[in-house]
Amino acid sequence: MSFATTGADIAKAILEGLTCELRINLDLLQAAGVTINTLHAVGGGARSQLWLQLKADICQVPLCIPAATEAACLGAALLASVGVGIYPDLATAVGNTVRFMQTVNPEEQSVAPYEQRYQLYRQLYPALIDLHRQL
Repeated sequence: MSFATTGADIAKAILEGLTCELRINLDLLQAAGVTINTLHAVGGGARSQLWLQLKADICQVPLCIPAATEAACLGAALLASVGVGIYPDLATAVGNTVRFMQTVNPEEQSVAPYEQRYQLYRQLYPALIDLHRQL
């Protein structure tokens, strides 16, 4: 940070840090044998083009954005529709109702710089753990 750092710079740095944490979790899942080809973005964060692009670039996977981003309500409605027999199972309910309006792909020019930053980020916690314990 410097005197030239803006509020927007800080906000973007927070989003980058959160997305690096997401990437750590994705890496752990992949190390456990889970294949991740795409991510689905839901909730309020799905309305931020900046954050969607950061997730695609840092995690290096495409993000699919559904038309209905408030997934909790939709999920409850789909479960209820299966429960009352409108659909025979959840896969059918989802297949008949969930539509994707956008896909955000990683931008080639951003992937390598974010990969370098991510590798540095991965080193931060282990390097600072002793200092954290002193707080």
